[in-house]
Parts: sequence; C-alpha cells; structure tokens
Amino acid sequence: LKFEMQEDSQTLNEVVVKGLSPAEKVQRLAYNVSLVETAKLKSTTMDLSNVIDKISGVKIRSTGGVGSEANVTLNGFSGRHVKIFIDGVPMDGMSSAFGLNNIPVNFAERIEVYKGVVPVGFGTDALGGVINIVTNKKKRKWFLDTSYSYGSFNTHKSYVNFGQTFRSGLMYEINAFQNYSDNDYYVDTYVTHFSPDGNTTDKKKIEHVKRFNDTYHNEAVIGKVGWVGKPFADRLLFGFTYSNM
Repeated sequence: LKFEMQEDSQTLNEVVVKGLSPAEKVQRLAYNVSLVETAKLKSTTMDLSNVIDKISGVKIRSTGGVGSEANVTLNGFSGRHVKIFIDGVPMDGMSSAFGLNNIPVNFAERIEVYKGVVPVGFGTDALGGVINIVTNKKKRKWFLDTSYSYGSFNTHKSYVNFGQTFRSGLMYEINAFQNYSDNDYYVDTYVTHFSPDGNTTDKKKIEHVKRFNDTYHNEAVIGKVGWVGKPFADRLLFGFTYSNM
C-alpha cells in the first residue's frame, strides 16, 4: 500500500525558562532578610559601613575619623548580639583592619542582613541578627577591578582585585586594600595646658583645635587558590589572609 501523511502545523505559545540567581534564592528564604547587591556601587569610593547603614533596621556609628571603631546596631541590639561574617566565616578572629568602615564596597558581591531568627549555620547567639558579606564566586576567565580615592586630611583609599580561572578549573584570586589618613581635622574641646608651674584645664572653655598624632593606616591582602567545577568539588579553595594596622 502506498499512502502519504498530511502535514499539520501547530504554533505554541512562548515558553520562558528562568532560573533563580543566588540573590533571589536568599530573598525566598523563610527569614526576615534584607539584601543589597553592590554591582551598581563598584565605581564609588564607599565602604561597607556606608552601604549597610542604609539598610532598614541597621545603624552604624563611627567613633571618629578613618580607622575608628564602627558600632553596629541591628534591631535594637548591638555588641556581641550582632554577628558579622564573610562568606559564612565569622569575623571575630580577624583584626580590626577588617572593620566594616575599612573594607571597600568592591570587596563584596552582595550583603545579606538577617534580622531576628537566623539560619542555624550562623550559630544561635546572634539575638539581634547577622550580617553576611558575600564575595564573588562566579567563574571568570580573567578580571581586574581597581579603585583609588583621595580626600580631606590627606586621606588615601585604594583597592585592587584580580584573578583568573583556567580551562582546567584551576583558579586564583587576590584581594588587597589599604586606608591612610592623617586625621588632623578640627575638634571643639577643652585643652590641658602644660607648664612648669603646673597643668591647667578649664573644662568650661571650649577651644577649636586641630587633632595631631592620630595618623591611621592599614593594609590587608586576601588570597585564594584552588579548583572550581570539578567532579570532586564545585569549589575547593585554599586561602591566606594578611593584615597590618
């Protein structure tokens, strides 16, 4: 028998397949979490404290100029009740060179702020919440990101981040930043006058004077080397951290 089949064409509606980015996955978690992506801020001279301070429920107060301590308040809690992490690793053991007001915004891909109840992986003693700084984990053949800024009181801030991922899966990455300032700004305070006849302090008399001997500088380098996208591990990295203040 010889026969011929008739053609019947059908037009289907458009089908869109969309995956979730890591940021969208975080926002869908059953936690009270605020998230800031830093892609639009990488060309600025902001540090992480400037960005986090704009998140609802978070307040960061510096006690002075460059290098001063940053006090974080989250949902009314502060001190040991607020924990800060970098890629899930607590910053408690790091030097003050890694303070939030020292780390440039280029260092982070996004910032996650968990308020109140936090994922169990961050521990159970953070009554106020957790701030998790997430660095870039994308596979990139070669990249270089650098910035430099100069400001009042001879303030210099610089940052460089470069790395490479080879076809074999071998990768390396270097993050380095530094901050320097003379901190010789003017303050209104009482002054103690020293003389051979004795020291005098009139606390009712406020004088407009310039600070001195308050120079601050710090340097930090974070290095990573390892493999990505291998059968034995998605990411297997060895890192080192150096800081000086």
